[in-house]
Amino acid sequence: MQAIFTHRAMAGLVCGLLLSHPLAAAEWSTRARLQQQLGYNDNMRLMTRDPEAVWSYTLEPALEMQRKNRDSDLEIKAGADIRRNDDPRWDCDNFNLQTRNEYRSGRMGAGFSGGYTGSCTYLQQLIDTGLLQPRVDYRQLQLTPSWFWQWGPRDKLTAETGYARTEYDRNPGDPSTAFIGNETWSFALDEGHQWSPRLALDGRLIVTTLRYADRTLPDQSVQDVQLGGHYQLDRTLKISLDAGPRRIQTRSAPGSDGSVRWGHSLNLAIDHETLLHRVTARYSSTIAPSSIGQALQYQTLSSRYQYRIDPAWSLQLEAGYYRTASLDGPSPANAFNRDYVAVSAGLRWHLTRELDLTLDYGYRFQQYDDFPGQAHGNSLLLGLGYGYDYSGP
Repeated sequence: MQAIFTHRAMAGLVCGLLLSHPLAAAEWSTRARLQQQLGYNDNMRLMTRDPEAVWSYTLEPALEMQRKNRDSDLEIKAGADIRRNDDPRWDCDNFNLQTRNEYRSGRMGAGFSGGYTGSCTYLQQLIDTGLLQPRVDYRQLQLTPSWFWQWGPRDKLTAETGYARTEYDRNPGDPSTAFIGNETWSFALDEGHQWSPRLALDGRLIVTTLRYADRTLPDQSVQDVQLGGHYQLDRTLKISLDAGPRRIQTRSAPGSDGSVRWGHSLNLAIDHETLLHRVTARYSSTIAPSSIGQALQYQTLSSRYQYRIDPAWSLQLEAGYYRTASLDGPSPANAFNRDYVAVSAGLRWHLTRELDLTLDYGYRFQQYDDFPGQAHGNSLLLGLGYGYDYSGP
């Protein structure tokens, strides 16, 4: 019943946003895409021994609508990821709906973004624990209203609040699989200053509260202060950096002071783009709730290289290193402290303007701190995609 209510709430939200604007065809742009993939994974669960090989077929329809004018922007995205496998335990149906809206009036403006996802937990399990269990679904609702004020020619103040709720369905065939839902409240205050045409500086205060569905688990509060900036070295190269102290408070009971830990946040981004090449590199250190009932620290180092060989062919290479660790000292979550590496290479052939053929290879590696052995996995995907753009008459 709650899932039905959430579906209806999000559908009503999108309908309300659509009806709040005159539906002039010339003001809307629409993009639809349908992707099909045939895949093979030689270690679906990423185990150190007895790997499970899986053949799969994936169907991914997606629709994106945008409306822009002088004083407002509206964007709606809907999509699905339907997977069928030779082993039906790994079948998966993913659906998502997202909307983003912004209104501007003079120096002030307000915005809202929201989303609903109903999915199997494979990606979430891979992020949190690295061990995949079949037939566990989850639902996630996200709401983020915001407000901004351009209080000076070069200064902009932004306030943003957020709420997210994640619920897991227990696996009736495996009662030992206990995924724990959570709620997250957040508030962020940002001041941005355009120092020069090339340099923009900003400072952020972020307060986040994490609460788990299992009320025997402690609540956690995270406060971040970040200072940073964005520097455009030249027309093709941009560097962004922000960092600052982080305070983490864990409350074992309502009203208690709990324990306090200090740390730091650091985010670095490098972007280089020309007519033929695009290179991006990212590093981030973030804290987020997990499906195992504890906040985890995620350290991520990733890079992507895209090269347009000619108008019909393009190449993409990706590499990522991920470090997941518990924040609470010795605890059950420490069993999932690990290093994870993912590398992929993809080739795309644009048969026509709307039709393309893709071939992707992926390699994964994983190792835990407290358990011996290394896990390796390979995957291969062959895809056929069709996209269509419509921007009115």
